[in-house]
Amino acid sequence: MKYATERNLGGLMIWALDLDDDADTLLNLVSSADLCSEGSGDKVTYTCVPIDEVRWWTPENSDEKKQGQCGKSAPLINGFYPVCDPDDPGFSCCGAAGYCGSGKEYCDCKGCVNYRQDPNLILKDPVKPTRPIQWYTQDAPDGKRGRCGKDVPMINGEIAICNPDDDTKHCCSNGGYCGVGKEYCSCEGSNQALADALHSTTFLLYFCPMVLLDQPLMKEFSHYCGFILLFCYELSVKIHLAISINRFCAVWAPYKYKHIFSDRNTKIYIFGIWVFTGSVAVLFYEKFCHFFYDDQIHFLTFTNNSFCGYIGWYGDFLKNAAIVAAVVSIDIFTILKVRQMSKKVVSNISNQSQNNLSHREVRFLKQTVTQGAVFMLELLTYFFVPLYFENKWIVFFGTSFAWVAVHAVDGMVVVLLNSEVRSFLIGQRSKSHGPSTNRATAN
Repeated sequence: MKYATERNLGGLMIWALDLDDDADTLLNLVSSADLCSEGSGDKVTYTCVPIDEVRWWTPENSDEKKQGQCGKSAPLINGFYPVCDPDDPGFSCCGAAGYCGSGKEYCDCKGCVNYRQDPNLILKDPVKPTRPIQWYTQDAPDGKRGRCGKDVPMINGEIAICNPDDDTKHCCSNGGYCGVGKEYCSCEGSNQALADALHSTTFLLYFCPMVLLDQPLMKEFSHYCGFILLFCYELSVKIHLAISINRFCAVWAPYKYKHIFSDRNTKIYIFGIWVFTGSVAVLFYEKFCHFFYDDQIHFLTFTNNSFCGYIGWYGDFLKNAAIVAAVVSIDIFTILKVRQMSKKVVSNISNQSQNNLSHREVRFLKQTVTQGAVFMLELLTYFFVPLYFENKWIVFFGTSFAWVAVHAVDGMVVVLLNSEVRSFLIGQRSKSHGPSTNRATAN
């Protein structure tokens, strides 16, 4: 037996246990054998399954819907996320689609988990949900499975979300589907994307040729360029505020959220933001004042009179600064509520899972504060740099360049602080690791 154990030769079968003696010598010898020891000499060490209970769906413990399902989107088994049986050669890997199997499509793909290669992956946190179940699992009927948001049926009176523990499906897209990648995790709404795109495109196609080519005709009509830029900028800031309020209501008023942000109401809110922002822009930046390119100071400025000075200071700087501050404050209150909800389940999860949960909250807080700081810094540099500097390059980078760059930096913050977005952009694939016989893998 020692020879066979050291060299991982075959398995162990007892043909006639009834031939054992009264002292159960054979049974005791077999049960006390360390079959997972590393041994010595030339051998391939067998890695034992690190748990005693069954945490995978089989024909014996499930119906046809649950059988073979695995991963964070599968229905729980005894309160645990289901895995695959490492000792079953045909069903030892969990594929990206959430089913056990074998072969490259199950064992060697992005999102796949090979439990046969490393059974200790069964212990990888989180093994249980880090928060109360508020998402549809894979056994849900069509129309619910993989869906999220206010357009799908609620779960226990709350809006359906995506499982935050699922590395492959933790983001809810604008269309109400769970997944990962830029279209699921970093989308900020088509309206804000349109406003940012118009702002940057106007800079590229009008402002840059006007300055670089020194076009007198374009400078003469630069107030139209200024109007579009101001309109798009203020539209983007207001939509930022609307998104923050949306998140705030989702966590602070989950039962009223579906009515507050119903499809009809959401369209009314969006339409109202466009109409209000456009009306104010036409009134202030076209009728009463112009926002034009001044050849003497080399950046866009308001008409030089006291009334337009008030519009620039109160209607532009202070107003937008107040909105940015409100966005940061609302998001902080949202995080506090999420933190409060998380504390209800921390006693049922491991320390590593608690750390992962806290990390997500800290990451969102960093993103919120950083984005708010970027917008506030741009406002400060645009209004104050020209007052204290005369160098045209300093003025250029502190005004025009900062104004157009703020939207690019806004997106860069999302990429830098969200690893799943970076992975999606660079096409990073999960790498398999060799078997481990003496420790559990944990992140």
